[in-house]
Amino acid sequence: MISTDTVRAALDELCRQDSPARTSNDAITLYKAVGTALADPAAATMVYEAALIAG
Repeated sequence: MISTDTVRAALDELCRQDSPARTSNDAITLYKAVGTALADPAAATMVYEAALIAG
């Protein structure tokens, strides 16, 4: 089980770089998809476009 106090950021915060992602190679990133089916491809598109911009 993962408690809410261990959650560091939501996906939108990571995509906007409002919150740092992993801070070490030992850190684990977990994505839990919830909501409508349209939200998942929209999130994937945001991550993909951010990666393209970042190089």
